Amino acid sequence: MCLCFSENDYLDEKLSKKIASDFFDYYLFYSLNNVKYLTEIDNPVKANDGLIFYSGSSYMYSMFSLLDFSGYGVLHTGVAGNEVLYSSLKFDYHEKPSKRKVERIFYSSKLKNKIDNILEELVQKYETMEELAFYKKCVNGVYNAFRNIEHFTEFSSPTLYAPTIEYIMKIDPKLKYNAYLYRKWVLKKIPNINYPWEHITGAKISSSSFEIFLRKSLKKLATFLLGYRTSKNPWDKWLKRNPILLETLDKYFFDNINLLNGNLKEDCIKL
Repeated sequence: MCLCFSENDYLDEKLSKKIASDFFDYYLFYSLNNVKYLTEIDNPVKANDGLIFYSGSSYMYSMFSLLDFSGYGVLHTGVAGNEVLYSSLKFDYHEKPSKRKVERIFYSSKLKNKIDNILEELVQKYETMEELAFYKKCVNGVYNAFRNIEHFTEFSSPTLYAPTIEYIMKIDPKLKYNAYLYRKWVLKKIPNINYPWEHITGAKISSSSFEIFLRKSLKKLATFLLGYRTSKNPWDKWLKRNPILLETLDKYFFDNINLLNGNLKEDCIKL
């Protein structure tokens, strides 16, 4: 059975539904339009000891809470596939880490002055930005987030297999950049594939590098001019559309903030 969660009519839903239909698989879709699950705060946070961004894992926990896994085995995921295969590369060559470059992968920079010494350690520890981004975004973020699944079943992914990761990391960045090698690999395995390219609206997996560049440029322009967003987890949109959600989160914050003290309390209030 294939599982998918996103807002209605987002490309994740359309693409996964088409693939499931073409390959004759069962398909189950969990809509994120109803954001009531975001008001259930404690269980998703406890499931991962609060080590990941709450809004990004709560929908996964909510969906799995509704399912009976007794008739199924391992859950196969594509966890961190994009990051490992190509998206951690910003150019077709390896960048040396620097504080400025590390700040590119911050979710928020409001407290960056608190970690200046840590930034310096990161810059010295890793040889390339790809390696740094892998450990900080994938291992600490994405992989850790998917541990929520372990409360329900086991999960696997090719990019969780250490020898596979080691091999991919050794590939020339010129071949990995812009998903060049990844697209060739997909086309080799499924020659007649004709699905929209997941992260580039309107482009096909078989698109040329120029078409991908053009699609990216148009997408960025639409984002700038129209406020266009494709995120399947559009946090700001949900808060504007659901005042009850904002009220619930505010109440939870003010009911519990006094459990903290000192610098930690000040930092949470600032955020």
